Amino acid sequence: MCRLYAYIGIQPAHLKCSLIDANNAIVRQSAHNADGWGIAYNDSEGQLQVSKEPIQASCSKEFTQLVESIMATTIISHIRLASVGNVTAENTHPYRFGNWAFAHNGTVEVFSKVQEAILALIPAHIRKNIKGSTDSEHVFHLLLSEMERQGMDLKDPYPDERDVVKALRKTLSLVNGLSHKAGASYNSRLNILLTNGKVLWGTRFGHPLNYLMDSELTCTCCGPRDAGFSVTIATELLTDEDHWHSFPENTVFYAHISPRHISMEELLIDVDPTFSPVTEGDLADRRKDRPKVCTTPAPQE
Repeated sequence: MCRLYAYIGIQPAHLKCSLIDANNAIVRQSAHNADGWGIAYNDSEGQLQVSKEPIQASCSKEFTQLVESIMATTIISHIRLASVGNVTAENTHPYRFGNWAFAHNGTVEVFSKVQEAILALIPAHIRKNIKGSTDSEHVFHLLLSEMERQGMDLKDPYPDERDVVKALRKTLSLVNGLSHKAGASYNSRLNILLTNGKVLWGTRFGHPLNYLMDSELTCTCCGPRDAGFSVTIATELLTDEDHWHSFPENTVFYAHISPRHISMEELLIDVDPTFSPVTEGDLADRRKDRPKVCTTPAPQE
């Protein structure tokens, strides 16, 4: 499976802390998730920026240079182990639409059988933004379509958080339902991160996902964070601190710095949480044809 990382906080975080320096940093995890890396973050003007490459993060000078230089209050990062779609720039997360960024860990079951049905639910002015072939990008654009159908203005910098939660719930219910109607024996795995640079939304549905309320901790890169509220989210624990918590299975959540809170609730109602087994053997099969370019962080110049 892929790996997700996110941060939102009052104080800017240095990407280097979690993506390079942590005991189990994203760059180290990329040795087993080598099909691409991407980072979405809000710049000093509050505008969303996205950088990504279809190569292993630990092999990328651009990754290292970017992470060394950026501090931001909202961050989403993704490293990919491809399951649907070739290893290309177009298929690399996070995906962007205006000031929205989206990353996904998981797989839509029997996607080839439901792709056309998903596309039929996406209006042309949103569908034309789909550049790649992944199930993830299709889910993102279906989510944007559902947000619009609920009356949201996708250019509104301050949407109602609850409206986005409703759109997430409806979108994932549609996707999972379409897959089952097409013959899927299991639920789709749909761990999602979504941001407009001001609020962070997400779901846990099928894979582990953890969070750290680190307002009382001291970061070795950024210093003490006791002056503000922040939330760090990751597929794998990045550090050995005992403050990490696991999101419950079948959860939708959002984190907001003003007011300072993280809200969680049940994602899909009356769904049997049964997922296809994913073994290390399955993951090894997906990795075996990838060339081993490097497995350690790129050297710093």
